[in-house]
Amino acid sequence: MGLLCNIQFNPIHDPCAVLCALHPELFELEFLRVDIETCSSLSAGQSVCDIWKQSQLPPNCYVGRSMDAGKFWDSLIAAVEEADRRSPLNKNHELEFLNSLLQI
Repeated sequence: MGLLCNIQFNPIHDPCAVLCALHPELFELEFLRVDIETCSSLSAGQSVCDIWKQSQLPPNCYVGRSMDAGKFWDSLIAAVEEADRRSPLNKNHELEFLNSLLQI
């Protein structure tokens, strides 16, 4: 969990990845060497980014270093609103809840 404006939150990596694929201009990306740890019992499966460029291996992955958070939330809310508009359930309860969270 993270902390933003004294509110605990869970990271939401998947929506960030989708937005980056659709609007890379909203992100600061850096081409780095990234490997997946497969041998350590302490960190197996962890992505290891060579941010100090110490590896002799060539860069192989774009890594998001920052993003326009305001435009991210605008896009996420617009997507939820559009999904709600198209939903056969169309009760708006979930959208009202999401909007109430953003008013904090």
